Amino acid sequence: MNKQMKYANDRKVPYVAIIGEEERKQNSVMLKNMETGEQKLTPVSDLVYLEGGIKPVQSLWWWGQ
Repeated sequence: MNKQMKYANDRKVPYVAIIGEEERKQNSVMLKNMETGEQKLTPVSDLVYLEGGIKPVQSLWWWGQ
């Protein structure tokens, strides 16, 4: 996952969404602020929807193995 985070950081992606096994069980995503490094577990129901769907500039989905 380090390579994927570097990819997002190099492209100035402001936030990434990380979804592992625990996040899926909790119906949540871990949102990471790429500038500050802060991470926050966020329920899917709290995500912002625009024009009928989530419209991130770019997102990173990681499924834990």
